Amino acid sequence: MSDSTNNKVNGHIMSLQQLISAPLVATIDADAMSTERYMKHFMSLAFESYNPADGSTGALRLISFNFTDSDASGGAEKKVSVPLISLVTLPLLQIKQADFDFDINIIDAVASAPDERFSLNKGEVDSSAGKGQDDGLNFRASLAPQSGRGSSSSSLQANMKIHVTMQQADMPSGLSQFLQLTSRPHYEDSSSREKITN
Repeated sequence: MSDSTNNKVNGHIMSLQQLISAPLVATIDADAMSTERYMKHFMSLAFESYNPADGSTGALRLISFNFTDSDASGGAEKKVSVPLISLVTLPLLQIKQADFDFDINIIDAVASAPDERFSLNKGEVDSSAGKGQDDGLNFRASLAPQSGRGSSSSSLQANMKIHVTMQQADMPSGLSQFLQLTSRPHYEDSSSREKITN
């Protein structure tokens, strides 16, 4: 019984870096999946066809209707076309801020050993490859049960509490300029395009 308990506990032991970074990476992946789903929804709604391989789209989806415009000279029948995408509320959501609270039990600290290799020239173990690359201590930790949950006799008790806040980062100026350049519409004469194709 004690062996199975130890195996269960050891299965949850990982480095402190992994323990903290795992929910952060999962949050980024979730935000990316949400953006990808939004783009699929937007493209299928805005255009009659869309090829994600080359980014080509079909005609813009339009809502057309007729109405009678009355003026001093009489009534005139007119037709108006409105893009469908301008009439629909889009689910444009993003994770602006995420808060994580960790109750962590530090198991132990392991000093990182330098890389050692056997040198045929020297005839001995050469550890010079690891010099200057000391990573210090690597903490191994496990999530501890939160207060009020689980049995009070649990061997895992929190000896460190960490609060991590993740929020939207500012856009780098270079990326902002790049997006401004790429967001400019590209106009091309349809007749010149046909000449190039032929």
